[in-house]
Amino acid sequence: MSSWRLRTVIIRISILLGVFFLDNSGALGQVSGIITAPNGKPLNKAEVFINRTTLGSVTDEFGQFTLVDVPPGLHELVAYKEGYPIYRAPMRVQEGRTYSLNLKLSPPEKKQKGKTTPEAIAGFSHALLGDDGLILFKNEKQVQVLQENGKFRVLSGPVVIEYPNAGYRITGYFNSMAFQDISEAAFQYQEYHGADVNQNISFEKTRMALFRGSLRHLLMAMTAGRSSEEGFILKDAQGNILDGKTLMATSGSKGYFKIRLSPSLTVVYEEENSVLTASDPVDANVLGVMINPKILTISGAMNKPGMAYQLPKDYLPISNDVEATYAEALKYFYEKAYLQTDKPYYYPGEPLWFKAYINYHYPQWRDSLSDVLYVELLAPDSKLVMQRMFSIQEGQSHGDLILPDSLAEGNYYLRGYTMLRRNFGDAGLFTKPIRIVNLLDKMDPSQQQPPEPAGRVNIISNKPTYKTREKIFLSFFVKDSTGAPVPTNLSASVTDALQVVAIPEATTIMKNFPISKKEIAKIDELKYRIERGVSFYGQFLNNKGKGEKTLLSFIQWKNGDVLSAETEDDGRFWQTGLQFTDSAQFSYKSDKAAGKPYGKVNILPRDIPPLQMPPDQNLKVIRAGAIQRFVSDYEVPKGNKLLEEVSVMGKRLDTEVERKKRRNHGPADHVLTSKALNIMSGNLLYALVGKVPGLVV
Repeated sequence: MSSWRLRTVIIRISILLGVFFLDNSGALGQVSGIITAPNGKPLNKAEVFINRTTLGSVTDEFGQFTLVDVPPGLHELVAYKEGYPIYRAPMRVQEGRTYSLNLKLSPPEKKQKGKTTPEAIAGFSHALLGDDGLILFKNEKQVQVLQENGKFRVLSGPVVIEYPNAGYRITGYFNSMAFQDISEAAFQYQEYHGADVNQNISFEKTRMALFRGSLRHLLMAMTAGRSSEEGFILKDAQGNILDGKTLMATSGSKGYFKIRLSPSLTVVYEEENSVLTASDPVDANVLGVMINPKILTISGAMNKPGMAYQLPKDYLPISNDVEATYAEALKYFYEKAYLQTDKPYYYPGEPLWFKAYINYHYPQWRDSLSDVLYVELLAPDSKLVMQRMFSIQEGQSHGDLILPDSLAEGNYYLRGYTMLRRNFGDAGLFTKPIRIVNLLDKMDPSQQQPPEPAGRVNIISNKPTYKTREKIFLSFFVKDSTGAPVPTNLSASVTDALQVVAIPEATTIMKNFPISKKEIAKIDELKYRIERGVSFYGQFLNNKGKGEKTLLSFIQWKNGDVLSAETEDDGRFWQTGLQFTDSAQFSYKSDKAAGKPYGKVNILPRDIPPLQMPPDQNLKVIRAGAIQRFVSDYEVPKGNKLLEEVSVMGKRLDTEVERKKRRNHGPADHVLTSKALNIMSGNLLYALVGKVPGLVV
């Protein structure tokens, strides 16, 4: 499944890896708008994209679309909806600008007729794919092409090309006009996105091999003044070596340079020669994109026809080693949780309060990483006792677990983690030993140790002594080494010193919260994704019980939110970003349902990480023989009274009698028999008139 969340992850990697030899620091633009039909009605599922880039969108039911991260410069905006002519228009995007457009497609054209011949398909396929067999014609059997006087005319819809080595799917859109060069078509690129980093590295290596020595590589190097540093040797018509900087001049178009190529320029790269000729200077920007490419003639190594050597215009290369750069990039997704509890040990039935702090290897990404914290209580035999999810906000979370009163005494384990953290191994997940003490026992006070100094934290109370139930005010002051106040986030718990023995804890925030370089394991995939809310995995099964690729629509009952998920070929899908507590109900529908229910959705169980058991605390317990923990007055809400224990006795009723008495909506207010009704009217409603008080027919 091409999940938007995973796509965001990969996009973030590519941004991180962008250690380019050019300075592309200009702010990116945004293009949004509405696509309508000739009658003014919005068009749903119309494709909108920047030609020859990966920047694309699909309109919603209101015809709305948004293209983000559009680089500054001159582009061509393309819109396509099946049954309508292709919309193509030039557009200039300036740095940091947002554009809002209203686009109306032209009326449908009369469908052209013609017979496709094997020779036409073969010629079109060769012009489209090139000679090296690197890319695949995905829908060749569905494409209808006419060949007339060396020109082609595509009568069918878009042409789909798969480029598995470079990790692209390319869709070509052709208008009804005859053409000779396939470059006249509009092409949209879609990246393959997967969690396997090794596969992504392979894609990047192929892209780098295609980029090196290409025309775009040359233009980017020349605009950056680094043609010789990037390995290019430039020669004039007489064979004299030229300095690339002498061929550059400023352009009238902002962000562009004029490059002089006349009468010709010979380019040597790794002993391969190319000759560039243009009657006028070409205009190119720092991304190597030209305004006037049609005036340029290329021969030699750079002249590679077909789409096999064409990268999207928004592709940016990595200047460092691919493997090393990816391995370093994945560290930016490392995050770890630390949980501070209010007490070092608990009795069954007590609330366990905690505050969680999330630490990040790259704090700048804090708001873009996990929003969900999993908190679990595991038994001494490693079985899961309790599990809850808590929201992470600004790197923090807090909550409580009400411990079951049926818990047996022993060493339990409190665990906290995010799904994203699991990519780096389950051995390092935060796990804290929690001792559950028998209600008839108490902790040996001889183990008590004075609390560790609070460092630069100073706590001041408003009074030295207090009466029973009197409100206490505490002030916290934190200062740095110079005595200046500093902003701080603290967690504090108040306990009864007579009931809770201050024993040393196995985990401390000073020891377990910081991130060391050694603990970040080297990984080669992101198996677990970023969760932006409640998430679940599922599988769609068709009416034959087999997994199937489909587009699912979900409606949440409580708030009416509509969600969608595209499944894999085996029907599996992943949904995240849901915002609810406790539980929620959803209705779903497959896009293959035609007026009646189709298929079913199974929610798959969540993978629970195995417990990496930390050393237990060897705590001493005294057999007191009396209950040590009662529900005290301060745990009862104000205005309520604590009742004495009451025993309720009863006996089992006859189930058959109860079944006959049972009604879905309670007992009837009035009961009528056939003797009380006038059945001669022939209409039951009229027969009820005057028989049931308040009934009006």
